[in-house]
Amino acid sequence: SYHVHKFKRKKIKKQKKKDAELLEDADGAEKGEETENDKYEFKYSPARRTILPTADQQEANRRILLLYLSSYPALASRGGSNDGKKMPITVLLSNYGQSRFLINYICAARARNIDVSRVLLFATDKETYKLGKSMGLAVFYDELFAFFPKDAAKNYHDIGYALLMMAKVFSVHLVNALGHDLLFSDVDIALYKDPTEYFFQQSAAYDAFFQHDGYHHPARFAPLAAKFFSVFVRMGDLVIKERSHQAALTTLINEHMSLYGLRVKVMGKDSKQFMSGYHYHADKKLMRKLKEGRHEPHLFHANWLPGDLKMPVLMETKNWFVQEQCLDKSFSELKATAVDEIGLDCCMLEPAPYVKESSHGDEEKTEEEFQKVIERMQNST
Repeated sequence: SYHVHKFKRKKIKKQKKKDAELLEDADGAEKGEETENDKYEFKYSPARRTILPTADQQEANRRILLLYLSSYPALASRGGSNDGKKMPITVLLSNYGQSRFLINYICAARARNIDVSRVLLFATDKETYKLGKSMGLAVFYDELFAFFPKDAAKNYHDIGYALLMMAKVFSVHLVNALGHDLLFSDVDIALYKDPTEYFFQQSAAYDAFFQHDGYHHPARFAPLAAKFFSVFVRMGDLVIKERSHQAALTTLINEHMSLYGLRVKVMGKDSKQFMSGYHYHADKKLMRKLKEGRHEPHLFHANWLPGDLKMPVLMETKNWFVQEQCLDKSFSELKATAVDEIGLDCCMLEPAPYVKESSHGDEEKTEEEFQKVIERMQNST
């Protein structure tokens, strides 16, 4: 059940017994023979803690949810009728602080001839709305998003990060409520193939697919460690308290699996088709094949990396397709210098060359920063 999911079986090694103390046990072992029960004892301990939101956090969440729910009828009406056949939609959400990754997502897809006509971008500020439109995307923006941060989160788990996670929940709910199958994607991803094709080839026995988050996830993501592909469930207070839609999603997936029969598949952490920062750190052999063009996954996700290392890692894996002159510019600056549309001026047909400044120092820095992220996540549980 949902509650059993929150406990784990812990294997504890017993103190070594003297031979004379070893007696025949329930397993029928002879005197002098050690069995599994002789060597270990098993205890159940909490795998996840349920941390209740504080009064201030509940009030902050209530205000945000009331704002969203009061706006919902008008927002949903902008999506048109929910009758008829629904095609799958790829949902992106970005603020302008993530614009370099948004541009790269589209540039990489176009360089690899991937159709982006069914991509729907939720923009949390007007500049991102204009940027998405200038790149030929379908874009949704509403003043509801005005209080969400315009800049990129400074750190994993800060309040800016938490608010953007809540915005992701809203974006998925709006599309799902209109009856569409959807694929939610972060923007720090480079596509090699259209991932929706993969899911249509899978068994209809599952309601939702998730990318595994790798080994280094905190206990609050247990037991599923689901990431990236999302289905909306009610997440309210937990998103504000945990500052993560992922922790809240895991809690409620467990509940819905047990109570309502939700059918969920989390792809194995070693899945070679949906690669991530986990593979970058844990599977050097596979990463070498990726860089040399001997392995083609559906996508590479630059997660589990501090913000300032995402772009270098995407360049290292030959997944960076944005011209240098388009980085860290306001939309008005991009528009002023554009000869053609921004998508044409900023995108490269081939990945940017990667020049490694140090043969050893960069790897050490990446690994050091990675460990800091791990420590922050573990300290937050």
